Amino acid sequence: MSNNPLGIVRGAAAIGAAIGVSPRRAYWLLERGVLPAVKEGSTWTSTLDRLRRFYEGDDPPNVLGPAPAATGDRPRADDRLGGTITPTSQDGGGGPS
Repeated sequence: MSNNPLGIVRGAAAIGAAIGVSPRRAYWLLERGVLPAVKEGSTWTSTLDRLRRFYEGDDPPNVLGPAPAATGDRPRADDRLGGTITPTSQDGGGGPS
């Protein structure tokens, strides 16, 4: 019996080796939510089966999307509140009118 019967792959280097890319490229793909994986603490984790299904088109990428720190994207107030903030007359700031 194998030491890893579930085919768990831990770390960007191991995930990269499983899909045939460098550890750096795997990390880049993981941080942007392209590959189906989760973070356990600071370690990216997936399974060989999930990676295989992803490349066959049967498994969506990371449903949580990219990590905001990786993309540099920060949500704006109007994004988080569905555009409900309207500028006031003079200062252009948000808030109740």
